[in-house]
Amino acid sequence: MSQSRAKQAWKILVILGISGTSIGLGALGFDFATIGQFAFISDNYEVSLLAILVGAGLLLVSLIGWAACLGRIGRTRIAFFTLTVPLGVILIGYALGGTNVHGPFYYFLLPMVPLILVGLVVAIMAASAQKA
Repeated sequence: MSQSRAKQAWKILVILGISGTSIGLGALGFDFATIGQFAFISDNYEVSLLAILVGAGLLLVSLIGWAACLGRIGRTRIAFFTLTVPLGVILIGYALGGTNVHGPFYYFLLPMVPLILVGLVVAIMAASAQKA
């Protein structure tokens, strides 16, 4: 597979991972905001949790794969966003929901902690990369 096609494939997988994670987290947040008025979401938390886990797993693997195809600058950008976005989401979640572990923002920690670790891995990859 050529380098540009590999970049495109990893980029599409990153988008799919973000979508799966966002759909799962959005469903849990929507259920919390509507106080469980929609029985499908309340009765099927497993579907939302599965979407979060599969989306986060796909996102983590595809971010490292995409970063491996890029040079130092591309890896640095991925590392920057991979480190700052989760921290921003955690701070916003804390501001809105506090430390309520039974609220919807508790589930945001599920994908955020591994995402921060991947950000550190990609930052190390960027530091060891040749200039590009």
